[in-house]
Amino acid sequence: VTLAEDLVIEGQRFAEVTDAGGLGMAYSFGKFDGIFGLGFSSISIDNTPTVFENAIKQNVVDQPVFSFYLGDNGPGELTF
Repeated sequence: VTLAEDLVIEGQRFAEVTDAGGLGMAYSFGKFDGIFGLGFSSISIDNTPTVFENAIKQNVVDQPVFSFYLGDNGPGELTF
């Protein structure tokens, strides 16, 4: 997974949900977007390590810290 020119994570397992219809009406009508790789491996399928966990293990990031801004009426930002 390449997050930026200097942020490359090797061997990352990846999956995408394309139909969330079975998760209930609110989920079907809502507009949801995940923050890629920043969830918890404890709630992932087969405890798959997250992108950020692998970035830490592979020494891709200097510190195990990230921040994000979800934007108000403009684009958000993710900082490692």
